[in-house]
Amino acid sequence: MVEDAGTYLRSTKEDFDVIISEPSNPWIAGVGNLFTKEFYEEARRRLKPGGVFCQWIQTYSVSPATLSAVFRTVVTTFPKGQLFYVESSGDLIILAVPDRDLILDRSSMEAALQRPAVAVDLARIGIHSIDDVLGAYRGRLDRLAREAGPGPINTDDNSWLEHQAPLDLITPQMENPLLTPSSQVEADLRSSVR
Repeated sequence: MVEDAGTYLRSTKEDFDVIISEPSNPWIAGVGNLFTKEFYEEARRRLKPGGVFCQWIQTYSVSPATLSAVFRTVVTTFPKGQLFYVESSGDLIILAVPDRDLILDRSSMEAALQRPAVAVDLARIGIHSIDDVLGAYRGRLDRLAREAGPGPINTDDNSWLEHQAPLDLITPQMENPLLTPSSQVEADLRSSVR
């Protein structure tokens, strides 16, 4: 079956351990609904207890304002999350859970990297060790959403992202300060890794 992720989550009775949302670039028509508060709420409803939600976002040609709106929107439903930024590719990965702190377990990550299929996939983006994974760490989602400051939340009825993202595509973008390593990122990392 080929189906839009939002429609599928609304129509299925299945619950999942992991939901990975990897929509196309936010400026493409019809993609904005996979970055709305309602989409995140539906994903949360479909997660089993202890489940994890993962969102991929490409960051090239995306303004700090747009990325900030995504952070504020995700955190309305998934307040406990961690962000990773693969600078070489401009890929941002949000790992989030609805009901607990998301602890980054070093021994579990090391075990995963020992699996050949995982190692091959991560090597494609320059991740060869736990240090590479942790080097991509950019902090706790709740802190980044606070640092983004007040602003719009993307919802089904305002389609803020759907209208803003195409403008980002035609406007030169500066480096996003929220993705820069800082002492606060280091503090988040120390409190999140076991």
